Amino acid sequence: MMWFTFLYADLIPIGAFLILIGFGIYYWVDKINLLRGSSLEGNISGDLAKKALSLLDLTLFWRFLGELIFDVQIRDGATLLTILFLCLSIVYMLVPWESFLEFVNS
Repeated sequence: MMWFTFLYADLIPIGAFLILIGFGIYYWVDKINLLRGSSLEGNISGDLAKKALSLLDLTLFWRFLGELIFDVQIRDGATLLTILFLCLSIVYMLVPWESFLEFVNS
């Protein structure tokens, strides 16, 4: 929305002023909704955080797999560095880090 206003600011000078008013209204509506309309009925368990962290580890794999697919389709070949990082991400996912950290801490 801001970029659109910036693009046409020379043609419609009042647009910047209107977008500023719109952002102000948008801010206050969100603030009221968050402070008065939102509430949690229960607690969020630690299992959700553990699941999110395990899914975060998968981003390493998916990033380099996507880069490999992109290289093969667009550039007609894969770089050695992409293949190396993909292999390292697979090794990282297969290492039992919880057991390793328990061993190191004991």
